[in-house]
Amino acid sequence: MAINWRAAIVKVMLLAFFQFAQFCGVFSFTYRKTPKPETNQQTFDLLTRTNDVKYTVKQCVLCKWFFGIVRMMGAIIYIYGTLMMWYTNDPFYNLITFLQTNLMATGSVVMSICLLRSGKKFVCIINSFFGLFRRVQCLTPHRQVMGVHQLIFLLIIVICVGNSAFGFLLILKYTDWRELAVVTSKLYLETGLVVSLHIASIGYMCIGALYNCVNRYMREDLLPRARCLDHVLRRKKTYRLPRYTRKLIRLTRELNNCARIYNDIYNLATTFHQSIRYQILFALLFQFSLLTTVIYSILYMYTVITAIQWDAVFFCLLIIIEVLIMILSAYSAVQDGIAANKLSLDTVYMGGDTEWNRSVEIFINRMNLYEFKPNVLGFFDISSDILVMFLSASVTYLTYILQNTKLSQKL
Repeated sequence: MAINWRAAIVKVMLLAFFQFAQFCGVFSFTYRKTPKPETNQQTFDLLTRTNDVKYTVKQCVLCKWFFGIVRMMGAIIYIYGTLMMWYTNDPFYNLITFLQTNLMATGSVVMSICLLRSGKKFVCIINSFFGLFRRVQCLTPHRQVMGVHQLIFLLIIVICVGNSAFGFLLILKYTDWRELAVVTSKLYLETGLVVSLHIASIGYMCIGALYNCVNRYMREDLLPRARCLDHVLRRKKTYRLPRYTRKLIRLTRELNNCARIYNDIYNLATTFHQSIRYQILFALLFQFSLLTTVIYSILYMYTVITAIQWDAVFFCLLIIIEVLIMILSAYSAVQDGIAANKLSLDTVYMGGDTEWNRSVEIFINRMNLYEFKPNVLGFFDISSDILVMFLSASVTYLTYILQNTKLSQKL
């Protein structure tokens, strides 16, 4: 089977992101390819859609401890360097810098603890993603699970990651070894938090793609066949041919299989969200503190040289885009999960067949009971309200700067 161009692009981008996340110490596992077995059992590769290999991941204990210790040491170095080397005469700037430093250091320590404690659990989650993609692809072997908007989101994430990677070139400008150590620690910790936010985006993106693929199979394949058979059974109430009975049994089994897949997607989505919710919280707080610091720097430089730093403005837009991608990915996962309730299976009567009606009832009850709604430790839901909160807080912060700081006397 020829490799589709979209699947090839997704494969390259995901592997590039994986290598960069390994470099940043966020991933402590390695991936491997399992060759096709000798039997005629059909296998499916998540990324290339071929029957040659399939991917699995395996935890690396040495990498887990190494990156966890390095991240904790980097947090200590960055706190020391910020307090001792970059103290200014502006108390307001010192305050927001101290807040940003504490958020980055705390988030990095929490990430290290989660990496050390939940590394094996996260490996199981990734392997479960691979298994679910293979099961869903078996439903629609001639269609791709990942859609066009997932491809666009991945492209934007890779561009943001590339910009973060080029940020490491800043260390070449420093000659003093103390400043070099502090700047390297800052970039390493900051990139790790941003990559954690991108991991959440990709995870929600995959959950939405799984939901959407199963919904499309139910809507375009299973439901039309069920309605056609229901129309035939309504016309022949007194006599049912054996071939119609076999079709009904087959459709019932397919419906039960889809219900199990929906249930597994929900369980995987819940487990994934619970394993990364602390990283999401600190990443969002750090992004907001970084945004406020950059805005203050833009205004300060404007008062000094009367010119706008467009690279800093671009950086602010990049922060907003990263948060927006995460919100849209979570929103698509939630909406695609809710869309399963709109399939109208209860209108298919199937001549009053007991097994079919029982399967439909179980399916509807599961869809109504298990709805994926990502919530960050009870503080807020991951929705468009986060972006509104970011923008409103930024406007309030900007107003405070213009009224109550030294910049108000210079502007």
